[in-house]
Amino acid sequence: MNVEQKQKLKETFNIAAKEYINNEYFNEFCENLFGLNLNQYNHLTKKQLDFLLSNMMKDKIANILDLGSGSGIISEYVSKSLSAKVTGIDFADVAVKMANERNKSNALINFLEMDFDELTFRDDEFDAVVSIDTLYFSSDLHKLIKQLKRITKNGGKLYIFLTTISNGKIGEEIDIKKILRCEKLSFSFTDFTEDERRFWTNHNRVIEEMRRKYSNENLLEELYIEGEYLLKYISENKVSRGFYMVENNAKRT
Repeated sequence: MNVEQKQKLKETFNIAAKEYINNEYFNEFCENLFGLNLNQYNHLTKKQLDFLLSNMMKDKIANILDLGSGSGIISEYVSKSLSAKVTGIDFADVAVKMANERNKSNALINFLEMDFDELTFRDDEFDAVVSIDTLYFSSDLHKLIKQLKRITKNGGKLYIFLTTISNGKIGEEIDIKKILRCEKLSFSFTDFTEDERRFWTNHNRVIEEMRRKYSNENLLEELYIEGEYLLKYISENKVSRGFYMVENNAKRT
């Protein structure tokens, strides 16, 4: 992703931050689709979120970096669920400002405006890094993985959710397994492809139900178009989704 593409993406996410956070239609959509409203822009189902939290509890994670935190509400949910410190970073400055304003009295939460391709954290700063549908936006994924290895403590974890589409756009060129092996990082993989299929089927079913209530709401139409795009590739068995739990047990180079 080049500089111009990143700038356009930043503008898109800043608009989303302003329009979605207090949008009654989007909040109702998230509640109906996910079972709880965390202002989700991503594909993270409740099943996947619970799986993530269960593993983080087992690993006794206390200090977390949320890579591409968006509105910050998932960061808040993770922090509250684990009683953990969470630092969220995002290059969308409006989203970061709104998230910090909402959490100004919460000592466990902090949000920083930062491009995750240019991380400035100290070595060994975090117990874990969480990436939920964000690695697609890296300009150099191999370099980013090296940096995540650097800022995560020895024995720390990277928790990564990714959807890939063959001959599509989302994650098409990402071969994260190859990069992790190259960096001598051990990992486990959990396949959530069937969960992804159910998610996008439910996604458009929820929208169709809401359209009958709010026939003139443009946001619902935008979400429906996104769903139709993914369902096309799902019907062709070109979509896969997985969770990578990576242990930082490799020497840094």
